[in-house]
Amino acid sequence: MTEEEELQFALALSLNSEQPQPSTSRSPSPIIPQQTLRPELPSRTMSIQDQLAEVRRQRARHYQDHQVDQAVEATKSVPRMGETKAGISKTAAGAGSSKKRALEEKEDVKTTMNGRSIMDEEGDDDDEIEFVGIKKVKAEPKQDRTARPLPTSSSSSSTNTISRSSTSFPSFLNPSIRLTRTQGRHPSSSTSAASLSRNTISFDQIVRKQDLQKAFIYSFFIGQDELFKYLPLGEWSEGRKCPIIIGRDMNQDPLAHQIAAQLSLSLNPSSYQNMDSNTFSRISLAAAQIYEGLYGENYRAVYVEKTRVGCGHSKVGVLVFEGFLRVFITSANLMALDLEHGDNHWFIVDLPELPARRSKSSPTPDFEQELLEHIRALGCPKDFVNSIYARYDYSSVKDVSIVASIPSTAMYKDEERARYGAMRLREVVRPILEETAKGKDIEMEICTASIGGMQEDWLRGMNHCFTGGRYKPLERTDIPAFTMTFPTRSDVEATREASQAGASQIGSHFKYLDSRSEIKAMFRHYLSKDQASDGTGKGCLFHQKFYMAFPKGTKDKDEKLSTKSTPPLYLYLGSANFSKAAWGKPNPDVKKKQPATGEMMRLADVCNYELGVVVRGRDLLGMLEPGSVWEDVMPHQRWTAKYKGQEKPYNSEVWVKR
Repeated sequence: MTEEEELQFALALSLNSEQPQPSTSRSPSPIIPQQTLRPELPSRTMSIQDQLAEVRRQRARHYQDHQVDQAVEATKSVPRMGETKAGISKTAAGAGSSKKRALEEKEDVKTTMNGRSIMDEEGDDDDEIEFVGIKKVKAEPKQDRTARPLPTSSSSSSTNTISRSSTSFPSFLNPSIRLTRTQGRHPSSSTSAASLSRNTISFDQIVRKQDLQKAFIYSFFIGQDELFKYLPLGEWSEGRKCPIIIGRDMNQDPLAHQIAAQLSLSLNPSSYQNMDSNTFSRISLAAAQIYEGLYGENYRAVYVEKTRVGCGHSKVGVLVFEGFLRVFITSANLMALDLEHGDNHWFIVDLPELPARRSKSSPTPDFEQELLEHIRALGCPKDFVNSIYARYDYSSVKDVSIVASIPSTAMYKDEERARYGAMRLREVVRPILEETAKGKDIEMEICTASIGGMQEDWLRGMNHCFTGGRYKPLERTDIPAFTMTFPTRSDVEATREASQAGASQIGSHFKYLDSRSEIKAMFRHYLSKDQASDGTGKGCLFHQKFYMAFPKGTKDKDEKLSTKSTPPLYLYLGSANFSKAAWGKPNPDVKKKQPATGEMMRLADVCNYELGVVVRGRDLLGMLEPGSVWEDVMPHQRWTAKYKGQEKPYNSEVWVKR
């Protein structure tokens, strides 16, 4: 069918008039019911492509509205948590497959340290994937995550053969760090952009839709079609099966809000955090049915379990290709603002498939264990996790450490305190600093899109963790001299218009002008290196969460001298902003019989799910493209001017309202 024929057909459907038959076997989008109001016709002055896109958007919106009522009705038979899970007898009319969905009668199992383990669904129901050295206990029944088995990837199907491109091979066998390829970093945009394009990547290069076999992708916020166009979903599926599991925070999904409204509920923070498990499951299943109807059977929607406070803030992808597994961990929300217009980091690695699955008695690589535990906590189904467990070679990331946060309802203590958040960071960086710092104190340079309350005791506790335990918060009254790179309002207004929309993600949550002089002295202006693409000098904003540790004295030397600068001892990149919600609050453990010391710490107030990686400074150049210098990992200028006078950190009006 040509584009003109498809537009004519789409208009006929939208008008509910006599419908011409399409000249292709590809199924059209679901037809809008007769009683539905007619959508507004696209302007005839638009191009055929734009008219067609507008019709598709309007039809999808009307279809979504129509399906919400039916999907909510269909979930009324969802059993309460802990009861026998019979199947759901109805599905939303027209919402994807007509197959009945079965809720498997299984209980989750969790470990005392990590929150849950992963069931091996290829074997008996009692088989489990066991991480060496972790004791397992029975857990209370949780949200069922196996409502529908994943369809089989079509990579081996004789009826749906995929034409493999010549680039169907791993590109990141060495762990790599890349920046988002923003407007001024496209090689063809200008001469100066050609050099800036080094160490950059676009999202289509990461997901490689034509070669993808299946995937789990999670982000705090998802820009719907701004992400889905990169994946084999809906009109972009090209008719092939490729299971795509999309996870997100329910409170950030407009469809979930619409479904909740039909149940006379609100997803405001208070209502969401007090929602019972049965209602949460009903909304989840209704949304899954509607998304399948909108985007086809490839789409499988999941949600991270609701938190008492905080949110599911991680950003991660686990992509299965023929012969290797690709993992990315990023600071970018999966929407155009971050995928195309903002400074963000991407950690990417390709893990080769093993000749045979690793035996159950073999130790689980640390990176694999931390990764699988975290995506499971984010809602990734057991069948997907089991399908990738013990099948890939993690030797290339043996010196890369995952640092995750999991919300706590109480204070982490004992062996748990080293598992998450700031205390996990302390344990990861300790051996790095013991080897490289050579007794020197540590200075931190930090650039994150959101900054918390900057309480003095919290800053000292964080410095204890940044320094691997060297800094003793109980013995100090000073404020650590961090360097904070963060925009003022004038910095935001100086960026290009397409990027300024991203300022809604930037917030500071303390009264800067009322702060002590030591805190004010930390702050420098944000200036992206992407500055000259359109001839105006206007650059972009950011959503990065980037931390670097240097030996004390490096800052003054590097800023004043033109000699080659000193690389960091380690760096962190990922989803964690500089806030207590992301990292938790390291507290001295004063309940012990003996006096508290810097080593006797507990971790409290972790609110968010977060995910990032720590990389040793000496490994950094090997993660960049040939010919790079270590500063190329920074998307912004390093030594910008300090704040003056009444300048203060930018705070989005969105954050002010909150």
